[in-house]
Amino acid sequence: MVYEYEYLPFYDWLTDILLGKGPTWYFFALFLGLVGLSVIGALVALVRLGPAASLEATYNLLTGTFFDIIGISPRRVYALSKLVILEAWRRRVWFVLVIFAAILIFSNLFLTANSDDPGKLYTTFSLGFTTRYLALFLLLILSVFSIPQDFKNKTIFTVATKPVRTSELILGRICGFMALGTFLLVVMGTVSYFYLVLSLQHTHDLDAETVSALNSQKAGLVNGKTTLAQDHFHLLRHDPKVEEMWTEFQFGHRHEIIKNPDGSYTLREPEELLRARVQQLGTLKIRDEYNDETKDRGVSVGKEWSYRSFIEGSSPMAAIWTFKDITPERFPRGLRLERTIRVFRTSQGVIDRPLSGTITLRNPQTRVESRPIEFLCKDNEIDTFEIPLLVEVQDKEGNLRQGNLFEDFVSADHELQILVQCSAPQQYFGMAQRDLYIKGADIPFEWNLVKALFCMWLQMLIIVSCGVFFSTVVSAPVALLCTVGFLIFGMNLQFINDITTSELFMEEGARLKKYYGGGPLEATYRIFTGMNVIMPLEKTPLSAVIKSVDRPILWTMYFTRLLIPNFDQFNTVSILQQGFNIPGELVAQLAFQAFFFAFTAFLLGVALLRLREVAS
Repeated sequence: MVYEYEYLPFYDWLTDILLGKGPTWYFFALFLGLVGLSVIGALVALVRLGPAASLEATYNLLTGTFFDIIGISPRRVYALSKLVILEAWRRRVWFVLVIFAAILIFSNLFLTANSDDPGKLYTTFSLGFTTRYLALFLLLILSVFSIPQDFKNKTIFTVATKPVRTSELILGRICGFMALGTFLLVVMGTVSYFYLVLSLQHTHDLDAETVSALNSQKAGLVNGKTTLAQDHFHLLRHDPKVEEMWTEFQFGHRHEIIKNPDGSYTLREPEELLRARVQQLGTLKIRDEYNDETKDRGVSVGKEWSYRSFIEGSSPMAAIWTFKDITPERFPRGLRLERTIRVFRTSQGVIDRPLSGTITLRNPQTRVESRPIEFLCKDNEIDTFEIPLLVEVQDKEGNLRQGNLFEDFVSADHELQILVQCSAPQQYFGMAQRDLYIKGADIPFEWNLVKALFCMWLQMLIIVSCGVFFSTVVSAPVALLCTVGFLIFGMNLQFINDITTSELFMEEGARLKKYYGGGPLEATYRIFTGMNVIMPLEKTPLSAVIKSVDRPILWTMYFTRLLIPNFDQFNTVSILQQGFNIPGELVAQLAFQAFFFAFTAFLLGVALLRLREVAS
């Protein structure tokens, strides 16, 4: 399965935000934070000092915060950061590394390399589960308990008596925790990398006596089977006319086979277990059974996850991808495609037998088409497909002639269309936009790992700044509760956005996709009564009360989502584990969001801590 999000180039993304077309949560966060700070300060001053003096106190608070921040001394911030690191180290935070090592050591008792994709399994466990959650949990605990603990022990007054600004106190905490988190992340990331390499490396033996030529209909092919290693083996079916020999792609990898001069065989280390594929994506349109090529989606076969739609086999239906910037300079040796197709069978037959399909090249301007190229397809299997420079052209009468990829099928504005059809009657191919792409050269897995760890570091920055911010105004348990609630909200931001938008703005009977379940109270009512989510509530006084209570809660959730980043996008380990390159545009967007959010939380934290000092 590929990742389904589409990312704009960073410049276009930033332009959309400045024009108010994109996600503008950070501008709202800054605006609402400053307004809220002013209101809180004014109310406190109003109660304590009266109307006239309250305005003066609010003015002093805002100007004092401003001059406090612009006078930050890097030397004092460094000293405070060092103090934070020493305090955390005395609390034995290094013990998390012991837990991390113990989990990895005992993990091999439960993880097996004979799963469908062991590379994905081990990457998910070591990085997506162990490293990510241990590091984030540790930083969460440290950040929310630090300042309240200093207030409780009165150690903060010792620091406050020194020539230290409030902004330096906050910034020193954030920098200290981030330095500690960076150290842990580097250690865990390095150990995880070697854990992946050492756990997945293996090879097999191929006995020459087990290799035999097939007879009958497949004469000329070589058949064989490797020895068992890590609880799996590979099949070998090879055409001797082809120079390179490979095992079949099984368990997420394959092995290159070297035939020695003495007739024996040597298998190399596994390939494609840890990789980072680079994609050039196209836009997808569906041609329906009436030859209408403007459709965005095909047939629904009842799958709950509507990411993919389906085309019917042995029919005019086709999935049509249009690719841009196809030039001879970029692809001098032809195109290399990769595809992932889901298969839906209406008649079972032999369940593991692949279905047949065709790929056709087409010039979007002249409509010249190639001879359909047949392929066999297994469900949800990534397959590589080479398109050479010389391709046969087929005219409307079915006559064939030798054609050229760029001269016959690429338009004057460098566009190429690729049509995929299912040839098996009564069967369906399921496809989405990212299921077929032009493959570029892989980038090193190590570089992709660094990008994933950097995105994890950005998550840590958001959590630390959020935890320090809450800890300036509330006690440690409340700050912990607020930060955890913030995380849960951010991890489910897309779901909350869908539910609130659907409940607040979508009218009954609308053709747009409807998300069911209602607000929190309605959902609770449905759970206890066992009521299906798609059934509307009966119009009773009780349902009217439920709707009335849910309405303001939904509005609050709708506006709150503007203040919280989408944590689901920060989890780039999911892209890494699927073997795709993490787009640089995505990393830039996440870095912009994380630093802007941390800066906003820092500003609010400084102002609120100054206000707390005034109130005390």
